[in-house]
Amino acid sequence: MNPKARVTRDIADLVAPFLHRRQQDIESLRVALQTEDSIRLRMLGQRMRALGEPYGFSHITTLGRQIAEASEGAEFDLIRGLIEQYDEYLRSVEIVHIEVPAPTWQDVPLLLPQLP
Repeated sequence: MNPKARVTRDIADLVAPFLHRRQQDIESLRVALQTEDSIRLRMLGQRMRALGEPYGFSHITTLGRQIAEASEGAEFDLIRGLIEQYDEYLRSVEIVHIEVPAPTWQDVPLLLPQLP
């Protein structure tokens, strides 16, 4: 069973370019791993952590956090496995489009001016 990413329809057009850039990240991660560049690995992991969730790819966020943490301890074998998991995830993830209801006036807090 393929992993699923829940993506709101309002950003559906952004998903293909987003995933293409994430594939490019795989290569950057592999180059940084080859040279054992912990700083670059941490930076790439932190970027993954920041970008995954807003686009509906929570697993990218999780893997990014793990890569960033592993880079601090120079755990290169662990990072190698995480990069492979990331690559496999990007190859197999299924996009599930979800609807997010628009807020109604009941959802918006009423802000009244403060009286002296």
